[in-house]
Amino acid sequence: MGLIERERNGEKVNTQLIRNITDCFVALGLDDDDDPEGSAITGQLSIYKKYFEESFLQRTEEYASLMSSLTSSLTSSLWCSLLRPSPWWSHGNLVNLLAGGRSRI
Repeated sequence: MGLIERERNGEKVNTQLIRNITDCFVALGLDDDDDPEGSAITGQLSIYKKYFEESFLQRTEEYASLMSSLTSSLTSSLWCSLLRPSPWWSHGNLVNLLAGGRSRI
């Protein structure tokens, strides 16, 4: 989970390593004696689900919630900054800025 969190924070990580680890969790659930043809998918995924998927989904939900809160806060702050009167904020500057130009400060 640490590698996934580091990647979410913008750090470059070995994603193939993450894939190999998840493949190992799936492989650990295989029991050739019980199912020689490998058709019991639920059994194969039991270790993956218990030791990876549950934690991954929980942390993904927490991460998404945090990102949503941060985005909402930043958006609110940005609008408050834009709507707060300031010396450079004149009709001409605002129209020019919205049109893709530069402010006339």
